[in-house]
Amino acid sequence: MYDPTELSLGSSDSPYFFPGRTSVTGQDGNLVRSDNSFMYVLPTSFGMTNFFYVSLGEHKNAAGSQNSNSKGNIYNYAAKFDYGKFSAMGSYLFRKFSPDGQDASWNNQYVNLAVSYDFGVTKPVVQFTKKFTNDETNSANFWMAQIGTSTPLFGGKWMISGSYMKDKTRSDADAWSLGTKYAYPLSKRTRIYGGVEAVFNDTNAGYAIEAGPDSSLHFNLGGNEYGTDYIGENAVQFFVGMSHQF
Repeated sequence: MYDPTELSLGSSDSPYFFPGRTSVTGQDGNLVRSDNSFMYVLPTSFGMTNFFYVSLGEHKNAAGSQNSNSKGNIYNYAAKFDYGKFSAMGSYLFRKFSPDGQDASWNNQYVNLAVSYDFGVTKPVVQFTKKFTNDETNSANFWMAQIGTSTPLFGGKWMISGSYMKDKTRSDADAWSLGTKYAYPLSKRTRIYGGVEAVFNDTNAGYAIEAGPDSSLHFNLGGNEYGTDYIGENAVQFFVGMSHQF
């Protein structure tokens, strides 16, 4: 909701959504799209909107039967405040994660904060995300920050952002990234776009350029969550395209 590019091509955050122990979603890949989910949104009052969300994991244990406990469940509360051109949102998410077909489980918690202000000539945003886990062997603690802006320009929109990922579980495994994108509407439904995105990895990090958060082929497939040839390497992607809304 706050990423300048809506977390699509050109977003400085997207390199960190590759599923794996050290990514934003960790091994919780289904955090992007979860089954059996229910959301209740309270009516907006004095600019405040409250969101309540639950997803039932239907986890299967090692014996192949479905557990009756809460393994795999997701619980989320978020609050959004809008006042004129100012907007802010906070979110807390808890998941009792367990790989399907296994009995082991661990807890992952996420806190996210975002603030933006529309100046008219440009709309800057600052975001902060922090993850807590009680099992660093299977998951990872991190914090991530993003700053960016979107600016009306020549009839289109220019988006730019920069992010930093701090791995709190391992040393020398941080990364930072930059992304920029320009989109121009040819009509109400069709637009063309182009841009560049880059990620710079520490010695023990290997984040990749994503075509959006886990929405397309990963560009560094290999023998582990990073790809064996990408540890400590940097990556740059140039892109152009056209999108049409039916």
